[in-house]
Amino acid sequence: MLQTLNGVLTNTSSAEGSSAGYTFANLGNPVSEIGGTFVLQSGKGGQGGAAGFILFNELANGLLTPDSAFHMAIFRKGWNLTYYLNNPVPFAAIDDPNRITSPTFGSGTFSSPLAADTTLTFSASFNIAAHTVTLRLPDGTTTSPIVLPNVPSVGHYACWEVFQQDASTDDKPAFLSIYAQ
Repeated sequence: MLQTLNGVLTNTSSAEGSSAGYTFANLGNPVSEIGGTFVLQSGKGGQGGAAGFILFNELANGLLTPDSAFHMAIFRKGWNLTYYLNNPVPFAAIDDPNRITSPTFGSGTFSSPLAADTTLTFSASFNIAAHTVTLRLPDGTTTSPIVLPNVPSVGHYACWEVFQQDASTDDKPAFLSIYAQ
């Protein structure tokens, strides 16, 4: 779970190994856009941290196990947009052998990596209209519309994620603001 710590939304994990924290909201209607502003808190040399923006249909058994989900991850060096359909395990269970591999609809690298410096803020969002998605990335670029083939509706849930491949060394994203509509 994400918490507000020193004025930013992040997690408290610093133990060795992967770590993820989430906060989400049910908007009651299909989400058309999700975004936020964040900083990267410097780690101990690791660059496996990512800010995540997720849209999904429903929760199963009260767990963060979405029926289907769009997942945009922003890393220091780039980004990707994936989709999960009928995923049987929670997002956080990245090592679970039952986890479904997701198709990647788009990915890219930034011309310069994002700096892990809490004085620099980054904004990112993605917008879904009909069967296309457009991403606004923290390096100031906007993608051309990406066509989404045969995916179910986006759903009513918006979710923001702080992820670290190794919480003891990786940079940690911290959200200054989040929004969805």
